[in-house]
Amino acid sequence: MFAVPRAAHAAIIINEVQVSPIGNRFIELYNTDTSAVDLTGWYIQRKTQGSSDFGSLVSSTNFKSKTIGAGAYFLISHDQLVNSDIVLGSLTLTVSNTIQIKNTAGVVVDKIGWGDVSDCGSSTCAPNPGDGQSIQRTSSGAWIVAAPTPRAVNLNTADQAGDSSSTPTDTNDTTDTSSTTAISQTTSSVVPSISVHITANVPVTSGAGSLFSGQAFGTQGSAISNSNVRYIWNFGDGTTAEGQSVLHTFAYPGTYAVSLTAASGFSNGSSRVMVDAEPAQVSLVLESDSSLAIFNRSKNDLDIGLWSLACGTSAFSIPKDTIVLAGKGVRFSATVTRVVADTSARLFYPNSTVAATAEPSADSPLRGEVVDASTPQKTFSSKTSAAASTVISGTDVSDMNVQTASTLSTSSEQVAAVADASVSGGFSIPLLSSILGLGALLILGISTVWYARTTPAEVVQRERETALSAGEFEIE
Repeated sequence: MFAVPRAAHAAIIINEVQVSPIGNRFIELYNTDTSAVDLTGWYIQRKTQGSSDFGSLVSSTNFKSKTIGAGAYFLISHDQLVNSDIVLGSLTLTVSNTIQIKNTAGVVVDKIGWGDVSDCGSSTCAPNPGDGQSIQRTSSGAWIVAAPTPRAVNLNTADQAGDSSSTPTDTNDTTDTSSTTAISQTTSSVVPSISVHITANVPVTSGAGSLFSGQAFGTQGSAISNSNVRYIWNFGDGTTAEGQSVLHTFAYPGTYAVSLTAASGFSNGSSRVMVDAEPAQVSLVLESDSSLAIFNRSKNDLDIGLWSLACGTSAFSIPKDTIVLAGKGVRFSATVTRVVADTSARLFYPNSTVAATAEPSADSPLRGEVVDASTPQKTFSSKTSAAASTVISGTDVSDMNVQTASTLSTSSEQVAAVADASVSGGFSIPLLSSILGLGALLILGISTVWYARTTPAEVVQRERETALSAGEFEIE
């Protein structure tokens, strides 16, 4: 830990101050010690240029039950800035002020001044900050004016602050013109005291949310605890975000330079990765068993992790790192997704935008075509009709008495043959019943004509013959 000019026995320092605009006004404290500090009973005072006395700025009431962790920040803001520890609408700061923080014993722990004041404690007075800027303490204890970094590491040099003409340069910083490249990732030209690694699934799909993650590493190459690091992202499309892992959506296809800055204490580092955002080429197919298939129509493998399938009130979140190979598809069973799909099913990007709407598969009944699961019904052929009609066609009714036994035998065999053909050919039961009924009527009609044309003696003789003929048949 570096030495910082401050009052004796101080572990808490005033690290950064923003004066204007009023809504963005804040004071940032930093704990340089390795132990947490209880701020109960502490207070901050303020003195303007030309005044000899300090007045109350942040009373001890505001610090009641407040603690600042080891190596951590403590933020006092006029309005609700991110992660503010104290929000104080009466926080008043102007140009050329001096402020000091005292502990429970009334001992000045740290004091700073800026502008045209003469009382700046044991450090050099800081310049007056411009609107939208803050004064920041560097690792050497000097002050610079730069873009505000509440609850984050301060910029260490005037070059980083972008105002080298009016602010002092931290002589302890060194530069290195070389850069390191690994998988399209580069570090900044100023050697950071920590390194940053970006993880992103590239290429990403435009219109879809993509997950970006970062990790900061110390000078010894070990990962820094996330609770002590602030991560700030710039996605190169006009948007920024904060957090170690963030979900970002590129609205349009293109190549974007995504940068990440990580800050811990007085150290910071940054990295950059080039990201290609490509148009989505996916389709959602509804299969006949109500399962859903996602097809990747692009030439690159597609990560659909964290996408979701939904139909009605049911939804399924696709597990992280689920890959659909280029030109291939993945089918999701309804027993796995608990989504019984129909044509209203949708595929959603991680940002809840619709990626695709379900379309029935080529062989699905849901396309509107009537699909009969049984064999299509068959109709009588001309040969069958002819066979059935040969009983009477081409035969004079007067000859019926001569052909009686053979005709009845032939008719019974033909009806049986038609019935057998109907069963073996796949006829339905209703159709088979109709055929048998038609055969019975046909036999009854022939018998009626025959009996009407015979004499009583012939009837007796024919009955005997019929009885003999009938006895020759085996009924199964």
